[in-house]
Amino acid sequence: MINSKQLQKNLKNISKLRINSKAQAAVEYLINYSWAFLTLLIFIGVLMYFDVFNAERYATQYCIFDANFFCNDYSIEADTDKFNMRVLLQNNMNKEVVINQTMLRDENGQEIICADLKIYCRFNEIVTSATATPSNVKVVTTKPEKWIPTRLCKLDFQECDMQVFSGTKERISIRLNFSGVNNTQTHLSQGVVFASVQSKT
Repeated sequence: MINSKQLQKNLKNISKLRINSKAQAAVEYLINYSWAFLTLLIFIGVLMYFDVFNAERYATQYCIFDANFFCNDYSIEADTDKFNMRVLLQNNMNKEVVINQTMLRDENGQEIICADLKIYCRFNEIVTSATATPSNVKVVTTKPEKWIPTRLCKLDFQECDMQVFSGTKERISIRLNFSGVNNTQTHLSQGVVFASVQSKT
């Protein structure tokens, strides 16, 4: 016959075993979920490293101007620690115009200055119609070609002072100060180029 002391001792041992088994289960539960959580963190880190969550990576390239000009073509090209940008614009107005001055800005609103701006009117000419050195000063006409309605002209910005990398996408804002031929009144036109950066050919 088991005495009361022995019974109490057995009950205490059983109670300890139950407590130990619960603690062990809790520890195993925490370890299993810790590994799962750590794996999830590593997976998210890998996705962020490869820029999977960057929405602009999947965004369509575009070149948009206000009603005064239509953007027909565009390109951004990496050039060591600078970049070159070419924009092909069509005069949508019903009058001849001249470009007086240009300004470029990055997506943070900082001004970008290019070493040289060459304007070709018509776009396939090899001789410039106007130049600005650097790009943010007054444009000087070098050839009496007029930017008549519907004509395509090319703006060639060279050696712009911002480093870009091939394969990334950049958003560049363009502001054009222009006027009618033989007219002193000036107007502003705004545009944006969002394009994949190409390597220099």
